[in-house]
Amino acid sequence: MGTKRNRRLSKPGHVVAVAVALFLLAALGVVLSSVATGAEGAAKSKKKTPVFKPGAEVTLKYFFVVPSGFHFNEEMPAAVTFDKKEVEKLPVTIKPLEYIWTCEDLSPETTEKGGEQTTVPAQVKVSLDADCPLGDLKIPVVVDVFFCNVDEGWCTSSHYDTTLKIGVSDSDKALKKGSLKVTVMAKLED
Repeated sequence: MGTKRNRRLSKPGHVVAVAVALFLLAALGVVLSSVATGAEGAAKSKKKTPVFKPGAEVTLKYFFVVPSGFHFNEEMPAAVTFDKKEVEKLPVTIKPLEYIWTCEDLSPETTEKGGEQTTVPAQVKVSLDADCPLGDLKIPVVVDVFFCNVDEGWCTSSHYDTTLKIGVSDSDKALKKGSLKVTVMAKLED
């Protein structure tokens, strides 16, 4: 009986059918693996963002990523700027108001997708005033990422006018000192 089975599999149609079946099983395994990874990723992203007590010291830890086929501009890969007039209206102290980093500061490395990402956080210190109101503190910020094409050498930048949100609470779980991770994914602009 074993010989008969082998003969059937040796026919071209059967070999193709078995190959298709194995391919479909493998594809199903990949889909299930992706779903499991996606669910795990979603679970990780549900990690609560820390909240801070009024008067807290908050360190913003910026990480930057540039697309595949690009590397950071060697002289100035990233900058974060706070508008003086806007910051003066808020219950915070941010000094200086402009941060510019070099590649030496940020130690970029190549990503699996062929772009680059920084490995050392670009740090910005924010001090909340002791009378900072509870709730979400919204701080306008401008983020610029400068990067160059690996093959052709031309350079470009991504410019983001955005709002940074810091949760302020007087709960026992609120921190007096801590950090927030901010990841900026640079994109080519049209």
